[in-house]
Amino acid sequence: MKFFGKYKNAIDTILAESYSDKKLFKENFHIVMGAMKFSKDFREFFTLYNEMEQKTISEQNDAREYINESIDLLRSKVSNLKKTLPIFDNIITRKLKNKKLKTNPVYESLDYLIFKSGVKSIEKRVSSKKTLLESLQREEKSIKLNRGYSTKILSKTLSKNFNEEFKNLTESEKVLFNNVISLDEKNINLEFNKTKNKLVENINTLINETKEDQLVTRLVETKNSILTMNVNRKNLLSIKQLSQDLK
Repeated sequence: MKFFGKYKNAIDTILAESYSDKKLFKENFHIVMGAMKFSKDFREFFTLYNEMEQKTISEQNDAREYINESIDLLRSKVSNLKKTLPIFDNIITRKLKNKKLKTNPVYESLDYLIFKSGVKSIEKRVSSKKTLLESLQREEKSIKLNRGYSTKILSKTLSKNFNEEFKNLTESEKVLFNNVISLDEKNINLEFNKTKNKLVENINTLINETKEDQLVTRLVETKNSILTMNVNRKNLLSIKQLSQDLK
C-alpha cells in the first residue's frame, strides 16, 4: 500500500501549481473536494497531516501527546483508507503526469510512524517523532505563492470548505461525480459531446411540448448556455446532472 504522504503532497502541488490560473485552480479544487467526499478516513488523514505541518504547540509535553494521539487515530484507519486511493491515483496521474515531487519531512515522518511497525523500525520511529516534535514547536513557515497565499493555506481551505461544498450530495450524485473524475482527457471530450447532444435534443422536445411562454424562454436560455459551454470536467458534470434532473 502506498503511504498517504504521497497523496497529500500531490494534492498540495496540484493546488499550488494551478493557483495562478483561476479557472484551472477552481476546477482542481472542486475535483479534489469531490473525491474526498467518498471517504471520511481520507479526509481525516488529510486534515491531520495538514494540522501536523502547520500547527504550533509551545509546550513539549502537549506536542508529544498530540503526536501520539494523531498517530494512534490514523493507524486505526489505515485498512479503510485503501478503498479510496484508486480515485486519487487517477487524479494525480492525470494532473501531474510523471512529475517528481519534492519530499516533505513532516509527511514522511508521519508515514513511517503510521504505516511501519516492528523491532527494526524503532530507531527510525524515534527519529520521525523528533522531526514532528521540532515541526510543532517551531514558528510557522509557509511557501509563498502568487498573491501571498501558501500551500498550507490552500490545504486548510480545502479541509474547511469540504463539508460546505459537498454535504448535500446524494448517493447518485456521488456515483456521477466518481464517473466524471475518472475519465481521461480524450474521453471527456467524447462524453461531453455525447451528453450535450442528447441533452439539447431533450430540451428541444420539451420546448415543442410546452405551452407556457415563460418556461419556453427559460428552456431556450438553458439550451443556448449549454451550446456555448467549454469542454471541461466541471461542465460535463453540470450537464450530466441536468440530464438526470430532466429524466
